[in-house]
Amino acid sequence: MQPKVTIGIPLYNEEKYIEETVKSATNQSYTNIEILISDNGSTDGSLEIVNRIALSDSRIKIVSHTQNKGPFFNFKYLLDNAKGEYFIWLGGHDVMLPSFIEEAADTLNKDKSICAIFPKVYEILDDSIEEKFIHAQYRFKNPDDIGERLIQLIKTKGRGSAVHSVYRISVLRKSLTDIDGGDLMIFLKAATYGKFVESEHLALYMRNVRPSESSTNQKNRYKAYGFKDNWRVIRYMFPFKLILSLDSLSFKEKIKLFSKVRKEMAIHGAYGTRKIFLYYLYRGQFKVSFVSLLERVMIK
Repeated sequence: MQPKVTIGIPLYNEEKYIEETVKSATNQSYTNIEILISDNGSTDGSLEIVNRIALSDSRIKIVSHTQNKGPFFNFKYLLDNAKGEYFIWLGGHDVMLPSFIEEAADTLNKDKSICAIFPKVYEILDDSIEEKFIHAQYRFKNPDDIGERLIQLIKTKGRGSAVHSVYRISVLRKSLTDIDGGDLMIFLKAATYGKFVESEHLALYMRNVRPSESSTNQKNRYKAYGFKDNWRVIRYMFPFKLILSLDSLSFKEKIKLFSKVRKEMAIHGAYGTRKIFLYYLYRGQFKVSFVSLLERVMIK
């Protein structure tokens, strides 16, 4: 039987937590699933642990890569090889609650306009569960409004728990396009295809494995992942590039949304008009983006 949902677990050196993670997937109340594990050249006992668990559950499929090819490769590999109609990435140190997949699948089945169910999340810090919801700010007064969806996603700060949403796989495959800029770019692109809906119940425990990471260490880690040096610029400029590509919006609607996004980005310490201009100039896209906009403004 074709699985309805694929749970993709990117694995690298998680021997302390991976058994609990995998069992949280096998213990889902919704059973029509496949659990696809991609081991990215682990050097600890992670692979042995998942191989042992797989002996007792035929839904678990494991692929072992002989060397670490980076996290972007591992995330994309899982997505490319998933067989489900719906898909979720489950971190190798995180834990899903038993009802999450069932709730998400039921909601996606009932409403085709929804592209993702994002989880209500508690944080695990120093192996203790912090009983306070984190990253539950994706609230939309009018979820059918593309502009509002983009604005609300931009407003969200902190770690992106929405990356662990249950997505329509067709949407996610169109949205995972570039490592640079990180998970925000995935959310924003996906939001142009449909609505994000929050799970009604607690759905996931996310383990904070870097509680005191400095900005310098984060930068070095992202560089090791393969991010470009200017990944923050790429991340902050992406919403503007995305707006220009939306065929569903009129020119006037694009200009209005462009202004709203610019103001929101400025509030959150991102980039103003001058840096937007320089970004497109640097990327060699000035002529095809802003010049065309200015020409149309003058014609109007």
